[in-house]
Amino acid sequence: MDNKLNFNGPALLTGKIVVKFFGKFSKFEHVAFYLVTKSGAYIIQLRGEEFLNAVNLRNLDNKIVLVKGIVKNYSVFASTIVEIGTVIW
Repeated sequence: MDNKLNFNGPALLTGKIVVKFFGKFSKFEHVAFYLVTKSGAYIIQLRGEEFLNAVNLRNLDNKIVLVKGIVKNYSVFASTIVEIGTVIW
């Protein structure tokens, strides 16, 4: 992940939800949900849910969303996610 912005704090982000491997080739490798924006990619997690319990995010795979939440390093802890489109290609 090559984030152009070094920002921590409250944020309103627009991007696409994608599924990728996190920690590839390590003993901690697992599937994670990412919010890919123009400024970089963030691991996305719903606030109050466990990292691997992303049932609600599965329905948003490959969708364009608006996310309100807290950015910390390379993660965004989402309080609100609104679908605003679908990627068709």
